[in-house]
Amino acid sequence: MRLIWIFLCLPLILPAQSELTVWEDSLVVLGETLLGDKDPGQRLAAAEKILPVLQENFSSEEGYAHPFDSIRHLSIQESADQAFKIFTWQLYVNENCYDYFGALQLPNGSFVPFSEKKEVRDPEFDLLNADQWMGAVYYHVQPFETKEGLYYLLFGYNGHSFFERQKIVEVLSIRDGKVQFGAPVFFKPDGKRAEKRRIVLTYSAAANVRCNYDPGMEKIIYDHLIVGSGPNGGATLVPDGSYEAYQLKRGRWIYEEKVFHQISEEPPMPKPILEGRKSKDLFGKEKQKGK
Repeated sequence: MRLIWIFLCLPLILPAQSELTVWEDSLVVLGETLLGDKDPGQRLAAAEKILPVLQENFSSEEGYAHPFDSIRHLSIQESADQAFKIFTWQLYVNENCYDYFGALQLPNGSFVPFSEKKEVRDPEFDLLNADQWMGAVYYHVQPFETKEGLYYLLFGYNGHSFFERQKIVEVLSIRDGKVQFGAPVFFKPDGKRAEKRRIVLTYSAAANVRCNYDPGMEKIIYDHLIVGSGPNGGATLVPDGSYEAYQLKRGRWIYEEKVFHQISEEPPMPKPILEGRKSKDLFGKEKQKGK
């Protein structure tokens, strides 16, 4: 009942604001309920209400251009070429389960909703569509060109389970307004089935794992994972401090086993920092006599 009351009253509470801003405020309320309400039913209702609010009130060119400055509880990522926006959000179900919701918005304002597929048979190789989405909250979008056309990398996070988390590098293509997830662009010369359609890193819930595009190096860089002990004492994957990468070459992402592997034969500062200036302190000032 509380959610219904909020939506009935919001337009009356903020009459001086534009209509889109009013509905943005309603999304803020939904986001706060989604992440903070103790009632599972209220959280679920909020998660399921977000997409209808977007579709009913932002399905226009003006809706696409709306900046969503107040939104903090949803992830909203726009491609650098302004070809789309992608909205994703996470629902905490219980300590071992998260549900994911999302939609892609085109510049004309139309939305393509995503339906999460909980059990993907072969996560790194299956070709999926908007009705078979490997759920995640996306935090970065990176376009890249291939001979087949333009694709986008979607970097995302999935809560997965109580003991393990996932980072996912998804491949998105949009052809004639239709969304497809996955493309055989990740090449790792390790024998059979070399070309993956996406990258999926599953790791210990107690670990922090880096996985993103590095614009300076022009590479996908992520933690190298090794078998370690998880929160329950069982075997899981944890980072070992080294990094792997993929670099784009002729439309394919080519695997690199190790990044940052340069080793200096000498320490970066071979002499003591005060040698040759013993009359000065660490800040380069002359020492007082007797000091």
